[in-house]
Amino acid sequence: TFISLRYARNLIDGHGLVYNLGERVEGFSNFSWVMISACLMVIGAPVITTLKLVSLACGVGAILLTFDLSRSLFDGRSERTLRVIVSVSILCLSTSFAIWTQGGLETEFFAFALVAMAWAFERELRQNRSFVMSSILFVLAWLTRPEAPVYGLYLLVRRIITLRVRPVDRRDVIASGLMAVAIGAYEIWGLWYYGKLLPNTHLAKVGAVDVGGFAERIWDLIHQPLLGSFFASQGLGWAFLLALGLFGLFVRMRSAPLAVWLPALSGLIFILYAQNDWMPRYRLFVPILPFIALLIGHGIGESVALARQFDGGRAILLIVLAAAGLENWHHQMFAGHANRLGYFVGRERAPRSWWLLDVPGQLSKRDYPLERTALMMLQNLPEYETMCLRDLGFPGYLCMNPVWDTDGLMTPAVARARHDPSTEAADAMFQQLLDVKPGCIYLVIPQ
Repeated sequence: TFISLRYARNLIDGHGLVYNLGERVEGFSNFSWVMISACLMVIGAPVITTLKLVSLACGVGAILLTFDLSRSLFDGRSERTLRVIVSVSILCLSTSFAIWTQGGLETEFFAFALVAMAWAFERELRQNRSFVMSSILFVLAWLTRPEAPVYGLYLLVRRIITLRVRPVDRRDVIASGLMAVAIGAYEIWGLWYYGKLLPNTHLAKVGAVDVGGFAERIWDLIHQPLLGSFFASQGLGWAFLLALGLFGLFVRMRSAPLAVWLPALSGLIFILYAQNDWMPRYRLFVPILPFIALLIGHGIGESVALARQFDGGRAILLIVLAAAGLENWHHQMFAGHANRLGYFVGRERAPRSWWLLDVPGQLSKRDYPLERTALMMLQNLPEYETMCLRDLGFPGYLCMNPVWDTDGLMTPAVARARHDPSTEAADAMFQQLLDVKPGCIYLVIPQ
């Protein structure tokens, strides 16, 4: 969050869209969120509070759109009400979805853009209208996160399927032209301003794109830890609901609307490619949680419809579903959730108890290590001296000193050395550090 805010502050102060003055490094991956932050600063709004309110509104909006999208997708199908209730309930009970409405990042904004895009596109197809709204929302998603292009697969495949009943016409050309002009202008500007199409965060987190190495990476992608950690941490109730949903989906695969499963599949493809994300509560999964909920709701509806063939089968299955839903609610509310690194978030602060009753304890101010780090640097470093550290968000925003980032988000030499085993890359990185002569080097030493 504070990385984005520092870019926004430098922009409105006339220094350009940079983190360190005079260094054009794209160390963010949320252009539209940075622009929203800059606008809030210009009008004098309390930026942190307002960003949280915007994220909260986006989360609620995504839930409402998921509800309306499920009603239209499941219209005329058996167990329609059950499908809608299950889909919306799973989304509302997701701790990850709820917590990231207050995370300060673009996560919920991106999720809202994707759900709104699918909702608008389905309406435009059903009502034989132009694709202007869905095109605008796709452009917005593209400007918000670098993985947005993979979700364009849904728009393309969905439109191809409908060609028999709605051939390509002038409205398709207008929508395609709108997207091409807007996205093309943004990418050309990024290439001109930063010299690269992909942000430096991609180089730091994933590495350089190596077309020849994709085939040998497939096996490593299958074994990446983020997928397993997410599905293992959702609890037995959620796992049962997912299994029952997948069963119904596979038994009646042809009945599944494309908007139910293709966006979820697109998001999983990106997660496989990204491989990991250190942030808790599975940030990368949040944008596809509405579609996963729709997939589970649809599959459970199909499973219950199949159970009606047996005497008492539907009633028994509904009772089991209610029990699984209650277990899912309890787990999401009170269980700690591990991130991909394996440590638990929430166990120590919120044990399995009725912590909601301890309102004063939950609202009490906590000390954060990075806050102490930032205050120490603010008191001891002149503003022109470089600080060398990792986790540069809050210290970098409070101090505004030049930063040599040991994670590589703002320092391409570090990003290259992280993924290049050659000694030349390491030598170049350390030579740059010697040239910078930082005023302090902040090291995190594990106990």
